[in-house]
Amino acid sequence: MSSINKNDRHKLYWYKPTIGTETSSFIYQIIDVSRLVAQFISDRKPTKYLGLDVEAFFKELVRKNASKQSEVPGIILQNFGILLEPELSLNVPKILLDLSQELAIILHWEYEVEYSRRFFWDSTTSDVCLEFPEHTIRRVEIENEV
Repeated sequence: MSSINKNDRHKLYWYKPTIGTETSSFIYQIIDVSRLVAQFISDRKPTKYLGLDVEAFFKELVRKNASKQSEVPGIILQNFGILLEPELSLNVPKILLDLSQELAIILHWEYEVEYSRRFFWDSTTSDVCLEFPEHTIRRVEIENEV
């Protein structure tokens, strides 16, 4: 288990919630990415630049909602599978790594994790995963506000 360090080049972490975890007192805000991105997509006219528009929206969403109450500003992202939709053609690992240079990005992950580099929605034999081949994403415990 790691702690969030402001001096890390990439402040990208993951945590696995436990049953009964009280999330309302987390120091970082939790964002339901799929709900907000789906709403953004449904509120606009279709264009051939949908992926670029979604990427810009997502980055703005993260930056705007990141908590500044901690020594390391950050945010918790949950339910972000929509970003992996093939129609969007997004490089999600790169986007998250880029954002994590300025903010602590914590992935709320309830599913399987392999070597802290591959994040699966199903079993580790599935082809659908979020993969960071050159980075180890450290697991953290989320501290509540004091």
